[in-house]
Amino acid sequence: MEEVELDNILYYIDEDNRSATVYRISNHDYEGKLEIPQCIWDDGHMYEVREIADFAFDGCEGLESIDIPDGVFRIGDSSFCGCSQLKEIDIPPSVREIGKRAFEDCGSLRSINVDRNNKMFCDIDGVLFNKTQDVLIDFPYARGGDYDVPDGVVKIGDNAFAGCEDLVEVYLPESVLEIGDHAFSHNVRLRRVKMPDTLLYIQDNAFDDCQELRSVETYRSNQHSDDDTLSKEIGASAFRFCTSLEDIDIPNSIEYIGDFAFFGCTDLKEIALPSTVTEIGECAFNNCSRLKTAVIPQAVEIDLLTFSGCTKLKNIKRN
Repeated sequence: MEEVELDNILYYIDEDNRSATVYRISNHDYEGKLEIPQCIWDDGHMYEVREIADFAFDGCEGLESIDIPDGVFRIGDSSFCGCSQLKEIDIPPSVREIGKRAFEDCGSLRSINVDRNNKMFCDIDGVLFNKTQDVLIDFPYARGGDYDVPDGVVKIGDNAFAGCEDLVEVYLPESVLEIGDHAFSHNVRLRRVKMPDTLLYIQDNAFDDCQELRSVETYRSNQHSDDDTLSKEIGASAFRFCTSLEDIDIPNSIEYIGDFAFFGCTDLKEIALPSTVTEIGECAFNNCSRLKTAVIPQAVEIDLLTFSGCTKLKNIKRN
């Protein structure tokens, strides 16, 4: 493909389809507002801008705002990663795909606004959802305080809240069945999470390195799910290095505790697994140095590494 540079933007030209892809910003020190045109001209031919490539604006710290034209159908993986001055972004009607971590580490981002005519996505008060509003996709980095996830949301998407520096408390409604991979990882001020006891799946690294997380509480839900496509587990490293975690209620639906799930939770003093748990992964509670009491279902096997480094553990009860 031919490469063209126009107004600080590098494009790939697809002559066969008469389309252009935003490939890179030519100057990573660019500051201020940038406008992507709906069409560009090269050598007497017009090309419609259809895509923003993976990592296109990655690390452009001075970018404050950007106009994405109607006609762009894809915003690529990590395309605006590290755009620390970007305060809001508008998604036009044409966008059908938003890649993984598209707005990762955008420390000033307060709002992701979606045109009401977009058929794939929507926003609720600047938070990005799929059109049916059952998957929360992206919570803007600069939003803080407490957040109640709207009722009807079934899944918290991968990386949805990851790295949000000012988020303090999160409430998950009883409709939520799944928390995605790295969904809340590296949240430096997150202190409390409340979730339904019917939640089925906390994926790998979901709360990894939330060092201020102190309490994970469950509440009784009247909802019941027949969704057999989801694992009933707390995934690998799900709460790894949650060094302030003192209390956690394990949802009653959980059957498996993954490898290193609570590794390094040094403030955890007691753990009680529900009778539904049938297996504990490798090193699940390794280095929980203040753990004193563990309640484990009778049929669950414990190996030498399950509680390795738990120097204060004196009592393992069977339920």
